[in-house]
Amino acid sequence: EIEISQPRTGPAIRLQRFAQKLLEGDDVEVVIIGGSVSCNAGVEDESVGYPKMFEKLLIEFLPSMALDAIALSKVHVTNACVAATGSEFFKHCFALHTTKNTDLVILETSINDHFYSGCRDLNSDECDDGINGDIEDLVRNVLGISRWTAVIALNSFCPLHDGGRLNGGDIYH
Repeated sequence: EIEISQPRTGPAIRLQRFAQKLLEGDDVEVVIIGGSVSCNAGVEDESVGYPKMFEKLLIEFLPSMALDAIALSKVHVTNACVAATGSEFFKHCFALHTTKNTDLVILETSINDHFYSGCRDLNSDECDDGINGDIEDLVRNVLGISRWTAVIALNSFCPLHDGGRLNGGDIYH
């Protein structure tokens, strides 16, 4: 059962290339595509939201953990969040925020993919099957930016929707 609990990572060569660029002091471009979690909903100070914390990690923390060259890297993070928006929207407009030089795309659409899928009851058979097609289309589109663009799917849950029940991509993606 332990093997079942581990995430599917796929080939890590794209993420390895991203890490290698950091280690060699090359500039890196990161794009965050997501909904309200990526827009820091409920966070009073934007500097403690995950997009800024991730950028801070890349800029400040990694140099102390690896080669001095990382300090020479320029990390450019674009937060392309749109609150209350999921994969169905982003699969059509991701190219507005990415370039062929984008090294890493973080996808955070799990809550909105669930909330707008028509699937309100976790035990219901009335869920919209299109939800899985939208995230699949988005991932395939992003992977097609270049042969080196890496993707991380960030799943989160929200205790505030659906009458307080937890929901998120761990169930749907």
